[in-house]
Amino acid sequence: MEIVVNAVGSAFVFRQKHFECADPSFLTSMWGVVIVFWILIAFQLIGALLFFDWLSFYARFEQRSFGRYDSANGSEASTLSERVWHLFCCLLCCSCFRKGRIGLDAIFRDVSVVFSEFFKDIDLVPSDVLAGLVLLHRKHKSERESLREPGQQDSANRNTITEQSDVPSISMPNPLLPKKRAFWDYEGDQWMTLEWAGYFVKYAVASYGWPWYVYDHKLAALRTLKNTILCCSCARGNLPPYLVEDNFCHCHLAALKAITELDDDDLKHVSFRNGVCELPHYIAVDHKTRSIILSIRGTLSFHDVLTNLVAVHDALKMEGKYSKFMSHKGMMQSAVNIKSQIDKMNVLGRVSTEYKSYGLVVTGHSLGAGVAVILSIFLRHRFPNLRCFAFSPPGGLLNEEAATHSESFCMSLAIGDDIVPRLSVSTFRLLKSQILYELQSCQDPKFKVLTRSCFSRSRHGRTEEPDGRPLLSESRQNLNQGGYSSVAERYGASHVFENGHETAQEVKLYLPGRILQVDKITSSNSNESRYRVRWANREEYDQILLSPGILRDHLPHVVAKILQAESNSSDLVLSEVVSV
Repeated sequence: MEIVVNAVGSAFVFRQKHFECADPSFLTSMWGVVIVFWILIAFQLIGALLFFDWLSFYARFEQRSFGRYDSANGSEASTLSERVWHLFCCLLCCSCFRKGRIGLDAIFRDVSVVFSEFFKDIDLVPSDVLAGLVLLHRKHKSERESLREPGQQDSANRNTITEQSDVPSISMPNPLLPKKRAFWDYEGDQWMTLEWAGYFVKYAVASYGWPWYVYDHKLAALRTLKNTILCCSCARGNLPPYLVEDNFCHCHLAALKAITELDDDDLKHVSFRNGVCELPHYIAVDHKTRSIILSIRGTLSFHDVLTNLVAVHDALKMEGKYSKFMSHKGMMQSAVNIKSQIDKMNVLGRVSTEYKSYGLVVTGHSLGAGVAVILSIFLRHRFPNLRCFAFSPPGGLLNEEAATHSESFCMSLAIGDDIVPRLSVSTFRLLKSQILYELQSCQDPKFKVLTRSCFSRSRHGRTEEPDGRPLLSESRQNLNQGGYSSVAERYGASHVFENGHETAQEVKLYLPGRILQVDKITSSNSNESRYRVRWANREEYDQILLSPGILRDHLPHVVAKILQAESNSSDLVLSEVVSV
């Protein structure tokens, strides 16, 4: 009713003919009142989204109106939740007004299944989740500070080697300083070095086009791009033959050339067409390393977000010994679409025939890294010497068999506390359990938890006189639906449980290939950032660590700067090489 009344008032006030004789100051004040009321309504809507449980409201509405919801029936509850999430996806994408989008409705169903399974056994609003994240971040920070021994960083800054005696070491290539040989002269896994990763990362970043280039270079990027953009090239008839799709002025192509320093003759296929499970990619030739580069873009649009959210597992469409391989469904479908496109145009066939002595390198960042790994599995029977550099790949990508298979041709790189290599369905379930545990254990009101996180410097964030009641009461949780007897039983769970038993359908997905972890070391004597490089095992990424760098460490230009700077630096700390 407030929206209706304010809309009528706005139409009345902003029509000048009603105030022809009015004082201008009076008219200005009336406009200000109307605008203020619209702002207040916007805050009310945001508050309703943050503090109101729409799913429970819809469930109770259906129960009263149609009698279709039974809280004791878990399957009916899941069906209801799936319908709500499916409707939300449709409204968010405005797809309800776009009939005939083939496959889009199936993707929305997969996304709705993921969200309904994740939220089916909890009754939280967004502010509860935010408070739980704040409490969990404090816990992680406290644990790290308690594990940090006096003088530990100083010893690390003196280039000491950190030993991990509990994990057996194996013979693997030095990730820092390879011998000065050509890239394709390395045999086996000897090419998996920080130096070569720092070289090929520019091809992964270039696939993002102009947005990240302008964000990273600011005004200098505009001066560079203005000399290479091709405005109205379609009308002038000089469209590059290798370009499938770009924006009106071909800004993405101009940024790609600026980052990679490639000429038109080196670019064989460039596509910036973007859709759900349809990612921009390009194929180029690098003469310095005698490599054919296939690079795939990461997440940059809402279509890419939907591709990430299709997090159900599915079998790779392969036969024989690869029939047991499972992967992220959205990324697998993206790899299939890219393979179909380049096979239809026979790009790789033509380029590999023209450059017979060149090898294929597949690379990407984030979502593009995950798709690059799956595409490498598809292409490896045609290119046995294929090599893949996956920068900050998503954690829930391949099952154990496929991840082990990818170790021979894939090198994954993770920077700091980057959240994406730790993202999977299992780690999200563990995060949910940890949030519930922290909310149940906290004795402070929610508003104090949230305000203290913004204004207080207290380490643990506890009030001197707590209320004596848990922030999340037991009555607000649907613990019986999930099969847990208490929140404490959930804490640390990493698998799906139904009626107290682990489901056989759950398939845990892992990071691909051999994983090189780059951690930042803070020096007490200097403000310069230095890094420790070590080989890691996949089990280290089985939970999400909350820290200020979980998003910053994932940005493509940050990853590129760290790898390119540190690959040529001898001031690094090499940890014990561990098995993966």
